[in-house]
Amino acid sequence: MKLKSLLLGSAAALALSTGAQAADPVAEFVSLDVCDAYGISGLTVASDDTCLLISGEVEYDYWYEEVNGTTSRASLLDWNLSFEATTQTDAGRAIAAIKLVDAEAVAWSDADDDGLIDAGEAGLIPGVAIDEAYVSFGDTTVLTAGLTGSLFGLANDQYILSDTSLVGDPGTSAVFQVVSDLGNGLSVGAAIEALADDPGGILGGQQTGGRAGVVVGYDDGSIVANLGAYVYDLYNTIDNGSDTLWDVYADVATSFDIVSIYADIAAGYGDANTGIAGNETYVRGSLSGEVALDIATIRAGVRALYEDGSGNTEIAAGAGVMFALTDTVDLDVAVIYNDKNTALDDNFNTYPLSSDLGADRVHGIVTLSNAFTDTLSGSVWATVAYDTNASQVDGYGAGVTAEYAPGGDFVLDGGAGVFYDNVNSETDYAVHLGAKKSF
Repeated sequence: MKLKSLLLGSAAALALSTGAQAADPVAEFVSLDVCDAYGISGLTVASDDTCLLISGEVEYDYWYEEVNGTTSRASLLDWNLSFEATTQTDAGRAIAAIKLVDAEAVAWSDADDDGLIDAGEAGLIPGVAIDEAYVSFGDTTVLTAGLTGSLFGLANDQYILSDTSLVGDPGTSAVFQVVSDLGNGLSVGAAIEALADDPGGILGGQQTGGRAGVVVGYDDGSIVANLGAYVYDLYNTIDNGSDTLWDVYADVATSFDIVSIYADIAAGYGDANTGIAGNETYVRGSLSGEVALDIATIRAGVRALYEDGSGNTEIAAGAGVMFALTDTVDLDVAVIYNDKNTALDDNFNTYPLSSDLGADRVHGIVTLSNAFTDTLSGSVWATVAYDTNASQVDGYGAGVTAEYAPGGDFVLDGGAGVFYDNVNSETDYAVHLGAKKSF
């Protein structure tokens, strides 16, 4: 997916540079806003040769919950603010981008003035973090350097199961990346990532230092595919002689007529720090799809993980049908095994049962939704969880949701849910109210 996003910008730049050959670039800028000339829309500020695109989102959520006899109140503010400055040159398009996000920092206060930081004298205060800060340059070949997301990873066009992750699960870090468009939908890329020697610091990313690899992408409009390989934790290998950790992966997504399919497969060698049992190889794969009929949409998926050293095998599967009862009313019925209970995951801020993967549990979820108007919609849902090992119902619950979207990228939503935990003999409930706007 990163390959595709990088090349979208380079394609626009190439179109601009070739189109400008027939006219004086200075004349172009005089008669046309530079952002329009670059094909950039949104909230923009233009100078003579540079377009600054500003975008962001602010979201606030309030949760009141009682789970396992404990009452909690969560007041969650989530925001991001992005700046992207673009300048077209004869040699290619130059971009500088910065993305700021909310962050919480620990604040220490010696409230009793005893010279010591005692229990209760620390708290979280709002702060700002740099999520991305990078530069890129090029047309059909694009060089990117700085703090940004990884070039590697699965597309994850899942239809019912939660996203698949690689054991090495590459994340945002300090990088040098090169991606080249070879034409006819084919692209290639190479990168060295997680370059900072402080994995816990601002540039460290999710992995310990050092990641390098290559990726090949294909996108002809109907088939999107990626093939990649990388090694990671290289600094530990170089400095301490530890085992080389690696991932090899491939994915493909395609749609034809009423059928859409996604498949991925990955293999690698990881250690306990990467979420598997120990130093061992693994194989992981998934297959999911959707069939859109006139009166119903059917979706299904399966995912499996095998760890060689421990012999551990995990399987997740799911199937669902959404019936279009009327033009505005839909009924969705889903059964999920060893994966997230989406009803609980969406309607409780924190609920262990909702994401307790690999627990030999079957979740049944029924959702009835209605679009009352063009701006107002709502749903009612019910769910049950069944433990196949203990042969017992772990719990059951129901709830309601509503969403108001009047336009202007503003959304107000809320809901309430109740769930009876049969294992702990507790009745849990949650109330949620949220609002967000993007620009």
